[in-house]
Amino acid sequence: MDEDFNTSSLPTAWTSKIISGNTNWSFSIDASTTDPGNNNIDGTSLAFFDDDALGASNTNNTVELLSPVFNNSNDSIILLEFDYNFRAFNGVSDSFLIDVFDGSQWQNVLIIASDDCGRWGSILCNAGFPHASINISAFKNTNCQIRFRYTDGNDWAWYVGIDNVSVFSIPNNDLSVIGIHSLSNSCSLNDSLRVLISNTGGLAQSNFSIAYKLNNSNVVSTTFSSVLNPGDSAWITFPTPLNFNPTTNSLNIFTDLTLDQDRSNDTLQISYYKSTPQALPLLEDFESNPNKWKISGNNPSWEIGKPNGTFLDTAFGGSKSLCTNLNGTYNSNELSYINSPCISLGSSTTDIRISFDLLYRLENNFDQLWLEYSIDNGNNWLKLEADSLIGTSNWYNQKTNQVFTGINLDSNFQKVSTAIRGLPQSSFIQFRFVLKSDFSSEFEGVAIDNLIISAIDSKDLSLNEIVYPSINQSCSLDSSYVFLELENLDDTPISSAKIYYQVNGGTILTDSLKDTLGAGIKRLFRFDKKFNFITSSSIQIRAWINTHGDSISLNDTTYKFIQNLSSTNNPLPFIEDFDAFPLYANLINGWNRSSNSWELRPSYFCTGNNSTNFFSM
Repeated sequence: MDEDFNTSSLPTAWTSKIISGNTNWSFSIDASTTDPGNNNIDGTSLAFFDDDALGASNTNNTVELLSPVFNNSNDSIILLEFDYNFRAFNGVSDSFLIDVFDGSQWQNVLIIASDDCGRWGSILCNAGFPHASINISAFKNTNCQIRFRYTDGNDWAWYVGIDNVSVFSIPNNDLSVIGIHSLSNSCSLNDSLRVLISNTGGLAQSNFSIAYKLNNSNVVSTTFSSVLNPGDSAWITFPTPLNFNPTTNSLNIFTDLTLDQDRSNDTLQISYYKSTPQALPLLEDFESNPNKWKISGNNPSWEIGKPNGTFLDTAFGGSKSLCTNLNGTYNSNELSYINSPCISLGSSTTDIRISFDLLYRLENNFDQLWLEYSIDNGNNWLKLEADSLIGTSNWYNQKTNQVFTGINLDSNFQKVSTAIRGLPQSSFIQFRFVLKSDFSSEFEGVAIDNLIISAIDSKDLSLNEIVYPSINQSCSLDSSYVFLELENLDDTPISSAKIYYQVNGGTILTDSLKDTLGAGIKRLFRFDKKFNFITSSSIQIRAWINTHGDSISLNDTTYKFIQNLSSTNNPLPFIEDFDAFPLYANLINGWNRSSNSWELRPSYFCTGNNSTNFFSM
C-alpha cells in the first residue's frame, strides 16, 4: 500500500472520522494558515489537521484517519513507513498516535507528544522532516489496517501533517548485489574483482554463492561462509581475477541463494572498456574511440565530442576534442580526472615528450587545470611540471602553482609542451588531466586537442605557432611578412623541410627551411614573400610543414584567427564606453589585451560608474 495524498482529497478507500469537535482532516499543499508560504513535507499535498487555525475557543478536537483494509497474513516481515511533522504546544497534552488493527483490536505502535522539528519553515524542518519506519509483522492478519490519530488535549494546540504512507513486506530470504569496487586503471588486462553484497531479507544468511561471468567465459564463483545479518552488507573479493579482452567487456555479477524470494536485485551488469598498452608515439586527436579515456572524481564535467559552447566552440583539428562540458560550463566544487590509456615505454625509452593544443577559460586563480602521470598502475600520481631543459613551451601560465588558470588571450588554441626524463625502462606510464574548481563562478573550461606523447629521439619538426600577424594586431595591415616558430624536437639536426601557409582559404604560399635547425632548437622562420592583408578585416591563417621521415603529424599544422581587424585607423576624437562588449569574453572593436588580468565587468563592480561595462585589472 502506498499513498502520497497528491489528489488533495481523501483517497479512495481511506476513512476520516471526527471523534470530538467539528473539524476533520484536510488535504492540501499548505498545511498551516499562520506560517508563511506553502507548508508541506515534499512540495506536494499531504494530510493534516491544523488545530491552531481553529482558534482558542474551538478545543477538544480528536480525529482519526484510517487506511484501507489489507491482507498481510502470508507476509514475513511487514514495515509501515511515513513522513510526518507534529508540532506540540508546551503545557498541553496534545499528541499524535499510530495504531495497527491486529484482526481483533487496535494495537498502538507509536506515540508522539513532542516536536521532532516543529514549526513549518524552521531550520530543523528545512533540514529534513521526520520519517517513521515501524515493524508491524506481529500484527499481520487478513484484515489489517492503519489508524492515525490526533488530539489537541482539549486545548488550543498546533498541528500535525502526514505524507508518503507505505506498507510493504520484506521477504525472509533476499540477497542483492549493490555494486563493485572501482576497477583499477591497471595497464594489465587482468584485474581483481571486489563486490558489495547486501542482505535485504529478514533472516541471516551464510554459506551462499556469488559468481561472475565475463563476456563468454565460464562462470566463476566463490562462497561467502560468514554470517550476513539482515540489513548488513559485506565486501567479497574473488580469488580468481578478471581477464579482460582489449575491447568493450560485458561483466555480469550475481548471487545464488537457493531460497531467494526476490530475483530482481540478484544481478548487476557492467560494460567496461579495457585497452592494451599503447606503443609510442601516442597520437590522439579524439576523433574516435573515446572509451579509451576513463572519467572519475567529484562532479566530473569531462566529455569527448564536438565543442558547442560560446567560447569553446570548435576543435583545433577535425571536429572533436577533449572538453569540460561540450555545451556549457564545468561544475562547481569539481575535482575530476580523465585518464589516458596505458602507454608502453619499450625497452630503451626513458625520456618522453608530451604536447597538445589547449584552449581554456577558467576562473582566474580559483579554478585550475594541470596534468599528472603515474608509473605504478595509478597507485601514485605526480604533477607533471615544466622540464627545465629543451622541449618546454607554454607549460602552465601560473608558474608558482604550476597550473593553467584564467583565460587564453584570444580564441586561438595554444600549443603547450614539456618533457619527462629518467623514466624506468620497459615500464608503463599513464596520464590524467585534473580540473579543480571552487564553489562559484564557473566558466566554459578547457578544450584539448592533438595530444602527442613520443620518445625524445623521435624525428619531429614541430610548427609551434604563427607569430606574426599577431593576435594583438589592432591597426590595419598592409603588405607584411608571415613569421612562424619552428622547433626541432629530435635529438639530431634537421636540415630540410617544406613550409606552407594559406590566408582565408586562398592561394597556398610555399617556402623551405633555409638553414639547419639543431637538436632541441626553436627558430623564428620568415617567409620570403609578403602577403597583402590590407583588404581583410578578419584573417584566418593556416600554416603547415612537411618534413621527410617525420612520423608525428599532429604538430605539423597550426591556425591563427584574427578578428575585427581595422581596415582603417580610427580618427580623433576617439571615444569608447565598452557598453557593446560581451562580458568576460573576447574583445571587439580592435581592442586587445596582453594580460589575463584585464577583464570586462559589469559596472555594479565599480561604485559611482555610470557606464554599463568597464575594464578592471
